[in-house]
Amino acid sequence: MKPVAHRFRAAARFENLLRRRSPLRYLPWLLLASTLVVSWQLWQSAEQSGWAERRAAFDLHVQGAANQVKRRMQEYEQVLYGLRGFLNDRPRVSHREFAAYVSSLELARRLPGIRGVSYAPLVPAQRLDAHMAAVRRDGVDHYAVHPKAARAWYAPVAYIEPPTSFNQQVLGFDNFSSPERRGVLERAAADGYVAVSRTLPLVQDDRSESQPGCLMFLPVYKPGTARATTAERQASIAGWIAAAFHPRDLMAGLF
Repeated sequence: MKPVAHRFRAAARFENLLRRRSPLRYLPWLLLASTLVVSWQLWQSAEQSGWAERRAAFDLHVQGAANQVKRRMQEYEQVLYGLRGFLNDRPRVSHREFAAYVSSLELARRLPGIRGVSYAPLVPAQRLDAHMAAVRRDGVDHYAVHPKAARAWYAPVAYIEPPTSFNQQVLGFDNFSSPERRGVLERAAADGYVAVSRTLPLVQDDRSESQPGCLMFLPVYKPGTARATTAERQASIAGWIAAAFHPRDLMAGLF
């Protein structure tokens, strides 16, 4: 019996040795590690795919919003171009005619955000008194150019609609008294296109208002004058049409 038992013990020791040295004993751990790696890769792929989808949706939303703002600004421009055509068709426009035209545009309903639409003629210093007298004869009894200061040229707001109490404060305001406004006016006159100011306090705003506004200017030239070059445009400028608006109100009207 001893030889048989000895053989069994030898076989068992050999089997244990094989079990300890065989790579198969690592197989469960290898399978677990592989499963974890594959799961992590799949999660990463799903996460990246979801992020890409969210980014694409966000970019699409931003582009849509930008297009809406661009269209609204173009609509503001069309108001100014239409008003310029209205002024060019008449040798002289009364305040009543100006008010009737702007009222017909229904800006409060169609283009919310615009605080006022105005016209400021270019007036040399030697004609300033005559300009104020003409506006007063047209029905604006207390019209006066302000702030008072000696300048070679003035760009006072002679017309503004709608006739709110705040807009009435703008009547007579000389745009050339503000360096920032004057810079935008001169740029519009030189280029021949609409020019928009940076954000700034609007004259018609209550001083307690915290939101800044913007001004959009379109040059008006003397009829029949040459405007092919910058010098010709600057020499033939008659005045500027303006739209005052708050960017926040513009965005609120869109969204």
